[in-house]
Amino acid sequence: MELNKINEKIIGCGIEVHKKLGAGLLQSIYESALCIELSLNYSQTLIKNMMNNAG
Repeated sequence: MELNKINEKIIGCGIEVHKKLGAGLLQSIYESALCIELSLNYSQTLIKNMMNNAG
């Protein structure tokens, strides 16, 4: 998968999390919510590929 498309998907999920939770929470809460959002929208294989390509 192209890196720009991966970035768009991750950022899109991050925006959704922020819309749902709002501002002012601990980073760990946003991190957990982002993991849930990614798992609801994308397969585990795609998520692993995203993480491997991010580093």
